[in-house]
Amino acid sequence: MPPIGELLWAQHVLEPERATREHKRAMVAYGELFDDWRSVVARVEAQLDIGLSTSPGIEEEVRGFLDSGLRHHRFNALEAPSENVSSTIYAACLDARDDSRAWARIAHIGAVYEQGLSMFGRCLDDLSRVFEFSEDAAKAAGVTARGADAAAFIRDLQAAMVSRQGEAEGLWREKEWFREQTDALRQKVDALERHLAAKQAEAEFVWHEKERFREQAEATAQRASDLEKSLAIEQAGRATLRDEHQHLKRELNDLRERFGALRQCHEAAQHRRLSLRERLTGRPARVQDIWKTEGD
Repeated sequence: MPPIGELLWAQHVLEPERATREHKRAMVAYGELFDDWRSVVARVEAQLDIGLSTSPGIEEEVRGFLDSGLRHHRFNALEAPSENVSSTIYAACLDARDDSRAWARIAHIGAVYEQGLSMFGRCLDDLSRVFEFSEDAAKAAGVTARGADAAAFIRDLQAAMVSRQGEAEGLWREKEWFREQTDALRQKVDALERHLAAKQAEAEFVWHEKERFREQAEATAQRASDLEKSLAIEQAGRATLRDEHQHLKRELNDLRERFGALRQCHEAAQHRRLSLRERLTGRPARVQDIWKTEGD
């Protein structure tokens, strides 16, 4: 029964993918080993970050083990239906050899597969039992009623599968709606991140400007402090000059007072001379000569 075989193959591929999501993984196609197994080993080493021995003895064993004559089946993905589940999984597995994003596709296919299995699994089990029952009925002659009941049961199962398929399509549409909403939210997040980056750049520019103004303010404050010191020195010098001026002014006033006293003494002496001259006027010529001599 090919459909059942495809489902079993899908189950055997998807279960290991789900169980290894927390580990490093490498995907290898069976045919690659016959084409160029050394390249496959090198790729597995790089993807799993491990070292695999490729000594001459190992290579001899590998060549003896890989016998293309023992290969009894070749799968051609190009000849498989494009909407076939197994072909879709196989194509994603081939992509996963070199593209790590393909693992997410396989996981998505597994999630859809599990949803379908949860809805149609019981129907498939019942259908399998019906086929088994039909085979037994065909072997037993004369049991046509059971065959009719089986046919009716199969029709009921088909109707149930159609209904479940409608539910699955509804879930698929809902999933697509959530995906669109997620994409819209992701775009908003990207826009917010760009806006935040612009604001951060603006904040950094403002911070640099603030630092520049702070440095200028510190330089201005230092200059003001230097000017205040210079002004204090100048004011101290002016105060010293003012004190010296006051001292010189006092000395000048003292000199003026002394000059005034000397002038008064001189005027008094002149007055006495005039008084004596008047008193000596008319005295003998000898006295006048003495006066004259003293005056000279």
